[in-house]
Amino acid sequence: MFRTSFVIAAIGLCPSVSKAQDQPLTGVWSIAFPAGFKIQDGVMTVTTRTGTLTVRVQADSLVATLATAEAEGQPPRPDVRLAANAGAGDAVFVQRSKAQLNINGAMQEATAITTWSLRAKGDQLEGEVDRKIEGADAPSPGPQPVTGTRIKG
Repeated sequence: MFRTSFVIAAIGLCPSVSKAQDQPLTGVWSIAFPAGFKIQDGVMTVTTRTGTLTVRVQADSLVATLATAEAEGQPPRPDVRLAANAGAGDAVFVQRSKAQLNINGAMQEATAITTWSLRAKGDQLEGEVDRKIEGADAPSPGPQPVTGTRIKG
């Protein structure tokens, strides 16, 4: 009886592990993404950057590391760690970070909440990034596109 119950319990655990391991976003991606925005004279400009996104399964989560490529005239960015539930399809990562706001020449620090909605279609990655500044009465450009190509699985 004990042995039978144990086998049934072990079989019940296997499907969730299998789903997490079959997550199509796992791998290393070369991506282009919106890195921020500025408003000057009422005109909003979204800045884009490129980088490498590495996604792996860890227990029941997806853990991703974004390494932003260096860009001329732009300050270097530290690697960013993201986490999401490891379902079988799309993933939504929510990131909180510090943002520097330059309002009429006065620098202010604020919290940026960035939501990454990503999905893989074979070796192509697509999705959106939506960034909001917490507690600031600043406009948002709304969701901006993310694109990528798998470098390795």
